[in-house]
Amino acid sequence: MDIAADFEGTVWISERSTTEAVAVRYGPDGAETGRVTLDLEPVLRTPEELEMERLILTSKAIAMDSDEFPPIEPDPCKPMISGLELDGEGNLWVQLGGPSTPTFEVFSPEGGHLYTAVLGQERADGASWRFFIDRHGILAYAEDPADGYQKVYILEPR
Repeated sequence: MDIAADFEGTVWISERSTTEAVAVRYGPDGAETGRVTLDLEPVLRTPEELEMERLILTSKAIAMDSDEFPPIEPDPCKPMISGLELDGEGNLWVQLGGPSTPTFEVFSPEGGHLYTAVLGQERADGASWRFFIDRHGILAYAEDPADGYQKVYILEPR
């Protein structure tokens, strides 16, 4: 699941699904107050991405101290949504899971589509980037940096 929240009590939640791309908005009382549905096609993982996911899933199973577990086979497709953020104006930034270049669909607080934002350039670690977006700008870092060490980036949409 991905979650984004503001200080007024609005919460957006999206499942990391490989079959649908939906973000649901809840108000301070927990009632659903809207949703955004994106019309996206599934994107297949590369063989390298499948192997990395297999290693991650196997490591988690071993950490659970399970002596016996069935062979783990990851989903062949990438999650359609890989992140949610709210900016300083309350706009929802939905990070698409398919592109290797960090790409967002941006929606108004009411759920209307505003624009598509492409951040950075084509990078080997682009799919693992995580973001912090607010009224001051955009910070990003790669969960699995291609350079072998962590960097924090200050980005602007292009």
